[in-house]
Amino acid sequence: MSLKYSSPTEALDCLKSGQRVFIHGAAATPSRLIEGLTPHASRLRDVTIMHLHTEGPAPYADPQFSSAFRVMSFFVGANIRPLIDKARVDVIPCFLSEIPEL
Repeated sequence: MSLKYSSPTEALDCLKSGQRVFIHGAAATPSRLIEGLTPHASRLRDVTIMHLHTEGPAPYADPQFSSAFRVMSFFVGANIRPLIDKARVDVIPCFLSEIPEL
């Protein structure tokens, strides 16, 4: 089966409340898909977004999207550091080798 999407927002139509999303980090950060998350915020609740160090903006961590997205970061980069508040953006310090177990 082949799926074809015309936009990142359309590609994320399948995202549901309560799900967990892992965002790959560093040079492989999917910036277009990250941009596509926030247009879905009005229909989503309690989506946990997990990642290591991501490059670029992290609009899903903005306080205005707190009912839609909760962030669990395993590494604090410049884009997440000012948003850490323990109410919606958590930092889980760990060794890279521990991530599969989490």
